[in-house]
Amino acid sequence: MLLKINNANFNIGATLIFFLIFMVLTNISWRHQSDLADIAAQAIAKDIAEDFNRNENFSDAVSVLLLRSAFHGARGEMAYDEHDETSGLYGFNLDGNSPNKHGLEGSLQSLGPVTKKAWLVARSIDEAYRLEQSASSYSNKYPRYFISALGDYIYFPGQQSLEKYRFRQEVAERYGMLHAEHSGGFLFRKLQDASRAITGHIDRVHQYLNGERSIMSVQHVVYDQSSRKTEDDVIGIMCFDYSLSDVREMINRAMGEGHVEHYLNVSIIDHHGVLIPVSGGLVHADYSDASINGEYQVRVSVNHWRYFFSHDGSVDTAIGVMLILGFIVMTLLHHRRVKIEASARYKDSLTGLYNRAYLNVQKRKLTGSHVLVVMDCNDFKLINDTWGHLCGDRALQHVGRCISCNIRARTDHAVRLGGDEFVILFATDNLHSVREKMDKIARDITMFEPDVALSASYGLAALHSETTFEAALNEADMQMYLSKRQFRGSE
Repeated sequence: MLLKINNANFNIGATLIFFLIFMVLTNISWRHQSDLADIAAQAIAKDIAEDFNRNENFSDAVSVLLLRSAFHGARGEMAYDEHDETSGLYGFNLDGNSPNKHGLEGSLQSLGPVTKKAWLVARSIDEAYRLEQSASSYSNKYPRYFISALGDYIYFPGQQSLEKYRFRQEVAERYGMLHAEHSGGFLFRKLQDASRAITGHIDRVHQYLNGERSIMSVQHVVYDQSSRKTEDDVIGIMCFDYSLSDVREMINRAMGEGHVEHYLNVSIIDHHGVLIPVSGGLVHADYSDASINGEYQVRVSVNHWRYFFSHDGSVDTAIGVMLILGFIVMTLLHHRRVKIEASARYKDSLTGLYNRAYLNVQKRKLTGSHVLVVMDCNDFKLINDTWGHLCGDRALQHVGRCISCNIRARTDHAVRLGGDEFVILFATDNLHSVREKMDKIARDITMFEPDVALSASYGLAALHSETTFEAALNEADMQMYLSKRQFRGSE
């Protein structure tokens, strides 16, 4: 009973300690993941903000170059514009396949005849694009285009044919691109807002370079710095479109390849509070936010399960696995020790048979019919006196082996009561078969050492529901003594 109590206490204590350590380590890991989400949000917001700042610098460069053209004059003269009768549009490079025609790298589409100012704006955009490419490793990767403040023309730095896109004035008005504040850059979900975004021409603007739908646009105002009238300051807006893969590339650039795919959930929140999923799954409750230019936010959370299977979470996973394996090994070792201790408690150390304590427990559990055998070695004291106690121990071990080899280990039970006395319980009601087996055991016992005479006498009794264990034991004991007297009479 003491072993059972100790075993139960151990299981409870070990489990509590395991869960305590596990919860502490889990909390540490989650705090680490929260720190990772915070670091990632700050890094991603910084990288996106830097990208937006480059766009703003580009727009400012267009304003400055336009001012220079106004003061110093543009190189070359504006040629006669093209006119497409089908669409009614005027412009330059309308077919989308006229390299550097009319002094422009891109395509200009206008609702009316192209003004010289529109041509100068387009030339300034081309010049800004060339300066940007030569000044740094950063180059134009994202779709960009210019829409005039009056909504009367659009310019693509990369040529765009009328077959793919035809400009309409209501496009700009419908999406409110010209009604935004004239300061800073902002995100504008032109295609994701169901109340305003209708599949149409603006879709094709977003798709004209990379074939992907834009998830956000950054718009920067281009000013006419030569104008003295406030209402004429704004010439138009430079639009920079970002697709889902563009934003993911910026995130990978900020965090390193593999982090986003493995465990980061990243979303961007626009100025309307609308959440735009960018990478991973839905952002979890435990998230970190970082501001983009004070206007918009990057929201990042860690997918805990994916984190544990990532390279960054390998240490946490290894610690958790070792903790679990350690708990399992410790529990198995403890149960093995308890089993060994319990086995030793009920085993006779000399013969390997069960002891009297086991018999006291087992006799209360017996059900069904059994045959009880009592066996005692003949003149065993003479062996001890003649050959010594070491020989006597070998004789008892020999008796134990003879018994063990002739009984069924799962159903029969052999017990050494003490000294040279043994009790065997056979799980059967067949007295005849038990007697035959005991005769064989008795013959095997005599085959000990050539110089040492070793033999045994036994008695047996049926044990069933109508007889008590003590009654059967007394009956078998009486038969065993009768067998001993017969043995002595035959000497």
